[in-house]
Amino acid sequence: MRKLLTIILLGITLLFSFAYLDAAVKVKVKGTVETKRKKPKPEEIKTATYNAKILAIKKYASEKDSRRRELINELLPEIEKNIDNYILEVNYLNDGEYKNGIWEQLMEITIDDVQLDLLINERMKGIMEMTKPTYLSFVYVAREVAAVESEGKTVKKDLSAKSDVAASSSVATSGETSSDIYNSDKISTSSQADISLSKKGSANKSIMYSESVTNKSEGITYRIYNPGEIDTKVTEVFNKANFEVVPTYEVGILPEKFAYDFAALNEISSSTQKEATDIAREAGLDFLAVAMLDVGREEIDPVTGGSKVYVKVNGYILDLRKKFAVKICSAGPYQFSGLGSNPTVAKTNALIEAATHASQDLVDQLRVKLGS
Repeated sequence: MRKLLTIILLGITLLFSFAYLDAAVKVKVKGTVETKRKKPKPEEIKTATYNAKILAIKKYASEKDSRRRELINELLPEIEKNIDNYILEVNYLNDGEYKNGIWEQLMEITIDDVQLDLLINERMKGIMEMTKPTYLSFVYVAREVAAVESEGKTVKKDLSAKSDVAASSSVATSGETSSDIYNSDKISTSSQADISLSKKGSANKSIMYSESVTNKSEGITYRIYNPGEIDTKVTEVFNKANFEVVPTYEVGILPEKFAYDFAALNEISSSTQKEATDIAREAGLDFLAVAMLDVGREEIDPVTGGSKVYVKVNGYILDLRKKFAVKICSAGPYQFSGLGSNPTVAKTNALIEAATHASQDLVDQLRVKLGS
């Protein structure tokens, strides 16, 4: 019985230890105080420690997203008054030194992340209750080269290892426009799909439904998809900026149209954007965010020996609140890389990295435009 109780108590202790580690953020800073003494008084050391705690909070805030950083700065007077509520531990890393009228000492400050989050979330809750909800949807589409034809031969890229990044959408056409395709019943969904883009001149582009297509002229086969892993991170970025994120299926926007245009035209056509903005406005959305992610070929990272994939991203946000849709901000092109034990993991990491940074850039620009 005693052994069982010991095991239970040990388990509880470990749980609290893990909870403490999750709540703790360690920050190294220098605490300083002006003094004429080479060996400061206890009160002066106390002041240096207080200054270090404030500096640690500021350093902690600098690593947060823009919205939370601003909220911490707004709350700083309140935090300073009750600074010890947000500090778990102070560890002095040296004996300190005196330089030109300043005593400074290196310290490691352990910040209570949970308590700060509670304070920030309470402020955000108050702001959201006072303001009218702002609704936003986003369409993020990705493509990667599946095959390239050169001198009458088609060289297929090895994509036999199926990606986990989401379900793909396949579209076929023979001389139809993207509008014709998406107003018909020719949209199908599969785990992997190829779009072959045959270039016979700038005025003649045809899309063919096939996994392996040999074109008479030079062409590119694209694999397109809506990368599901990025949805959580992108939603998180917009939510933290106080936007109500509405899934595209809720309003009737089809990401497949955007994916088709991206593969065929390297951009989103005006007709696709017009249709989407009309649907979004009618549904009551305030903004529509769009991003295109171009996945590069897999490489071997020379440092780690693992897989490395680059992703290029472009994005923009359409303001739907007025008579005409306005491209209120844009981001990119940026290029980000992802590492992983295999190409699929590396690709997923690169997609998440690119989508998150582009979303944050768009949010920062949008909030400046909105004056909030």
